[in-house]
Amino acid sequence: MESVIVKLLFIAYLLSPTGNVNVEVLVVDQCPPQEIVSKVFDNRLKTDEIKGWNARCEAVPFGTKPFAKIEYNG
Repeated sequence: MESVIVKLLFIAYLLSPTGNVNVEVLVVDQCPPQEIVSKVFDNRLKTDEIKGWNARCEAVPFGTKPFAKIEYNG
């Protein structure tokens, strides 16, 4: 029987003032409320620390299966 561990990941994609994309990943017990995430990153926009952002929170399975193909829809 295959052993699978599922972790909840909060992933933030940040566009730096120089145009680089930085990714911050945290293992969380529960997804943070959208209002708090928006407030935190919108404040970073106002101070020009970042030029853009996107974030998601999702359950990610880890186990012995091969890499899952991710479809990109542009």
